[in-house]
Amino acid sequence: YRVQDSIRDRELALKLVTSSESAFLRREFDTLRQIRHENLIQVFDWGALPSGEAYYTMELIEGGDWSRRMGKPQSADDVRHILTGLLRGLAHLHCHGEIHGDLKPGNILLGAGGVVKITDAGMGGSDGRADGLSGTPGYAAPEVWEGAPADIRSDLYSVGVMAYEALTGKHPFAGHTVREVVSGQLEGWVPSPGVHGIRVPIDLERVAMRALERKPGLRQGSADEFMEGMGVEDRIGEILGGKLVGREGEIDEINRILNSKEPGMPTLVYLAGEPGVGKTALLEEVGARLLRLGGRALEIDLSRGKPLEAQIAEHLAPAGAEIRQAHEGSKELHTLLIECGRQSPVLLYTAACDETASRSTLKALARYIWALSVETRQASRVVIALQSSTMPDTAEPFARNLHVPPLSALDCDHLMRQALGAANVQLELIAKLHALSGGNAGVLRAALASLIERQLLQRRDGTWAFREATLIHSMRLETGMNPWAIAWRHLSSAEQRVMLTITLFRQPLDSVKLKKLSMDTGIDESLSTLQAKGFLRSSREGWVPASDGVRQTVQELASKASQA
Repeated sequence: YRVQDSIRDRELALKLVTSSESAFLRREFDTLRQIRHENLIQVFDWGALPSGEAYYTMELIEGGDWSRRMGKPQSADDVRHILTGLLRGLAHLHCHGEIHGDLKPGNILLGAGGVVKITDAGMGGSDGRADGLSGTPGYAAPEVWEGAPADIRSDLYSVGVMAYEALTGKHPFAGHTVREVVSGQLEGWVPSPGVHGIRVPIDLERVAMRALERKPGLRQGSADEFMEGMGVEDRIGEILGGKLVGREGEIDEINRILNSKEPGMPTLVYLAGEPGVGKTALLEEVGARLLRLGGRALEIDLSRGKPLEAQIAEHLAPAGAEIRQAHEGSKELHTLLIECGRQSPVLLYTAACDETASRSTLKALARYIWALSVETRQASRVVIALQSSTMPDTAEPFARNLHVPPLSALDCDHLMRQALGAANVQLELIAKLHALSGGNAGVLRAALASLIERQLLQRRDGTWAFREATLIHSMRLETGMNPWAIAWRHLSSAEQRVMLTITLFRQPLDSVKLKKLSMDTGIDESLSTLQAKGFLRSSREGWVPASDGVRQTVQELASKASQA
């Protein structure tokens, strides 16, 4: 279903979940939400309808799935492009210990501009294997029908079936019934594409036929190996995002304040910590969890030029309500927040807030709500969170200071393994990176990106490994290391032009305006990729840089380019 997400101000796709699927899909949803990749569909919220049916929302891809193109031979170039996106997403999924378990053309979305997205990713199982019978007849591997759990090789078998079907226009195991199809998989043989009179590039024929081997041991061992057979190298992994680690204490404290039924609880929370330590990621995680539980979370964007009152009212006020910015309107806004808090907890947060006027407005708003909570002896369940590099010197009763410290050595270990997925890295490397980064999550991710870019940290057969152990003790951080500057070098020229246009225009731009300003084709593909990589986010007015850090980095890069 196509739905409008009023909190995120964007259209999403909503998928209903049957009661029999709900339990295990809910567990896998939580894992999938943390796995970001440009070729994996992004999921957002899990909830329940008034009827009791469960659902989850995901990004909406305009276009169709791969099944619409099946039934006739597709061009080798198109198939190669789709397989490349599919295998890149699958490699990232497998690297994090997740199995798809039901790869088929209907689960591969093809959007405008060549976008390739895998849906239902991670729903098949974790730790590299999926328990129980899973898959679709004709696409699930033979061993799955014989009772073996799905694994990496069975996922690759499904890719082989789709590749063969796309190249020849015919399914390798045609049959009139499910029994005939499965019997063909278990006992039959697959003719080469040439039997159908189709000329297929030899590399594509080889990888497809190998993936269709009945015995798992004869297939490719990883998506990386499949791509190598096509002459395709995977790009730098998505390591700038991912699961938050080492912050459960801070999250629990904010949740305690938000959910308290006691009047007079703090309504203003200062998050203090050095730049890059993870304050924004912490607030985003609290907001995501709050939304899943039926609460409200709003990130206030101070770069939009829109008054704070208008931004808050847009998301919280009933349709058609008019919130004036005058003194009387300010009271209406306070009332609106309190009424929303009585229904469910409300979190308002912002990135680094350097504008004195904005800080004063938010502080006054928090003080007013706290005073009403004390006066009426009712819990407000409203929290406004601000960030700061130093701990504010305040002892006001409505404010709470929360320090976000650097990550411990153990947390750095967890972050590295979470960001990379399957990894065989030396303990000395982990210790060295912790010492160099000082436990700063942003610096640590930048260091990983740099090592990957320099091919010192490489992925082979689905596992990351550091190839030059002798260099560990002499490692140094690059001066002015910036994870977004590193990631920038891995964007295509078209993606860089789109990002520069949006950043330097200084106002939100929708895709229609972008197409008028740019001569590039494939704008939609660039936007989707930039969003998946964390460079962009969509708002009601259009596309904007995802954070102040991204905006600043792109502006600096543009300035350096103009001076060169």
